Amino acid sequence: MYESRRSKYFIDLKNTDPNDVISDIFGDIFKLPKPQSTKERISVSESDMTISIDLPGVKSADLTVKTKGQYVDVTGTCRGNSIERSFELSQDYDPSSIDALLEDGVLTLTFKKSSQSSSKTVNIRLK
Repeated sequence: MYESRRSKYFIDLKNTDPNDVISDIFGDIFKLPKPQSTKERISVSESDMTISIDLPGVKSADLTVKTKGQYVDVTGTCRGNSIERSFELSQDYDPSSIDALLEDGVLTLTFKKSSQSSSKTVNIRLK
């Protein structure tokens, strides 16, 4: 009996969309906006690679870009929503050469080609 009464008034906040809870209580008057999805674009030239990520409403103070090995992690918050993106760079690009610019809601990350990425031909010796 206790369980049935509890389930009637119990809200599982971890597995419930806040929009559903607010709509149940207030109708559609206070509907929260859905989190925006981000769009990424990657362009490659002979000397570098550029990753552009649309992040409307994000401020540079709320954004962190970290590199570890060949991985690049972008994290931040916008209006209470968490943003996380990860990219793996090919060995052709140097993660330490990163240049980051946030302008008009677009984060642009630029990586220079690694000087070690030149191709090499190896001669095979016979014994």
